[in-house]
Amino acid sequence: MKKALICFLFVCSFCSLSAQTAVKDCWINMPDSLLPYLQQEHRRQLVQNDSASAIGLLHEKSRLVRLTSDYLSVRLSESSTIEMKVVVASSGDTLLFVVKTFLSPLPESEVYVSTPSWQGLKRISLPEVLKAHSATKTGEQISGIWKNEGDEARVSPVMIQALLSPERPVMELNVHGYQVLSDDKKVEPYEGNGMTIDLLELKDMPVEVIG
Repeated sequence: MKKALICFLFVCSFCSLSAQTAVKDCWINMPDSLLPYLQQEHRRQLVQNDSASAIGLLHEKSRLVRLTSDYLSVRLSESSTIEMKVVVASSGDTLLFVVKTFLSPLPESEVYVSTPSWQGLKRISLPEVLKAHSATKTGEQISGIWKNEGDEARVSPVMIQALLSPERPVMELNVHGYQVLSDDKKVEPYEGNGMTIDLLELKDMPVEVIG
């Protein structure tokens, strides 16, 4: 019984290590076009260097924030980040989701999906995702991303931020922008309520084929 338990724990550890290695491989083999200033040698250094940092072509320091069996997070610079999440669908297909976020002046994200080997890379339309999840099929408003009724018309420009979860196959969406207060015409930053979306729902959303 004790030997069986040890074997089971060994297999679990091996599977976890294999998954983590796969995430590292996704990061290292990522097309340079997604991060032209952080080429493969820099990406490899970032996940293999004990200091977990690298200097890219723009002479900015990138730092590994987190690496788990199916998730990677890197602070690319003071104004940008990137996340990766590997998700296995019920069909057995494995998908890789990538979120690039630009933090200044307001957070705005780009979301991509592909296979772990970067085949069929596509960019997901976040405005379409937001539109699809802002109302039920009957058109009734659900618990929405906007704080108050009418905010969508008052906020401009609308920036959509996405965050991947390290623990779950979900994505957090939120909106940012500026709104003019009607009483004194003062302009102030706006942040919505946020909403959680299952990553596997995104594969059926409108996309732009990248490669």
